Amino acid sequence: NLCTSMSLEKYELVQTFKDINSVNQYYQRLLKANDYSLKIAKIGIRNYNSLIAFYKSPILMAILETFLSRIQQFKARILSVIAMQNDQFILVLKESIVLPSFAQQLSDYLGSPILVEKHRILLETSIATMVVTSSEPSFECVLRKLSQTMIVSNNTNAIAMYTDKVGNTVKRKQQITAALIDLLAGNKKNKIVMDYQPIINLEKNRIAGFESLARLHTEALGIVSPTEFIAIAEASSMMPELSPFIIDAAFNGYQELRDIDASLALGINVSINELMNVQYINTLCNIRKLYNVPPSSIRIELTESALIQDFSGTIEVLSDLKSRGYSIVIDDFGSGYSNLSYIVHLPIDAVKIDRSFIQQLDKHDDYFTFLSGIVFALHSVGLQVAVEGVETYEQARQVQQLSPLYVQGYHYAKPLSVDRIKKELLHKKSSC
Repeated sequence: NLCTSMSLEKYELVQTFKDINSVNQYYQRLLKANDYSLKIAKIGIRNYNSLIAFYKSPILMAILETFLSRIQQFKARILSVIAMQNDQFILVLKESIVLPSFAQQLSDYLGSPILVEKHRILLETSIATMVVTSSEPSFECVLRKLSQTMIVSNNTNAIAMYTDKVGNTVKRKQQITAALIDLLAGNKKNKIVMDYQPIINLEKNRIAGFESLARLHTEALGIVSPTEFIAIAEASSMMPELSPFIIDAAFNGYQELRDIDASLALGINVSINELMNVQYINTLCNIRKLYNVPPSSIRIELTESALIQDFSGTIEVLSDLKSRGYSIVIDDFGSGYSNLSYIVHLPIDAVKIDRSFIQQLDKHDDYFTFLSGIVFALHSVGLQVAVEGVETYEQARQVQQLSPLYVQGYHYAKPLSVDRIKKELLHKKSSC
């Protein structure tokens, strides 16, 4: 620990302690001396591990000295600084401090470049604040809540204040994480369930296929959206183990739909990490074969932003998938890089125009002309075009004038379970 080896005499506010019990005793004395009300900030250096990997100890020491000197500039507003680790410091602040404005000023100052031996170093900091009262029984409890606040506000140079909502958010994340762990361990009380949103072929006026949308069904929380549980699974490195459950659930429901109409296609959303993982591709192919589904019935949907992260690396993988017979679709086109020039270099079959464009049709007259140009350009290079996010009658009317091959959205059908699709849609022989 560099802090313990540094000479801290010149930083009169900085306190170091041999163990957590000593810190807790100090905290209790401060709390009592300030009428059981304290304002506290926790500062974390988010890129500290990267600095350790790149710089030697003398430079790290100089970085920390500059960091502490900058904190010292705010001494008129600080009662004490508790050095927890090299990258974590607790500031006990004076009662008169307005936490949001103080945290912003501190963040701006700490985030300015540090010059050490011709190195220009930027620190990425996070600051969590809270008002402590006698209801907080221990320093460990305060520290836990501040850490939770940092987890929830997961952005570089983020500033956040602890509230009950933060605590509830963290609790929900913990419950979802526990449900995922139980699922992977074989607990059938938590499982992946699938909804399928119809994709409509406008030329034939019928359902052409479905986009599979995974949900996590948990015993404690009920249905959890993929926006929540996929992000948690990725952050917890559980996706490689979870992906087979998602793929199998998608094919399991699709098989029932395919038994009614074998021409229906299945859209599967794939992340860039999954795409570049040989194990994922092998699992997808093996499960597809298990359900006896031809690759020509499968549409691999990749977000535009994911492709841009590793453009050159994905071309080889996409070419391989196309050679096996899979269709490749760029999803959410227009939400990211939005450059038509790179599209012609990709081995893809179709493009889904992002819903954000469609939502502007009612608000801006020139958006229709703009979208017409995009659809024309995509058609001119031989790509099929789908438009997603069509929610109203007026949007549907305007989109039909654009002449895309496919449409998708709540105006036509919401994501539905297999049973509801069989009952409400496919019994009509796929007509819409």
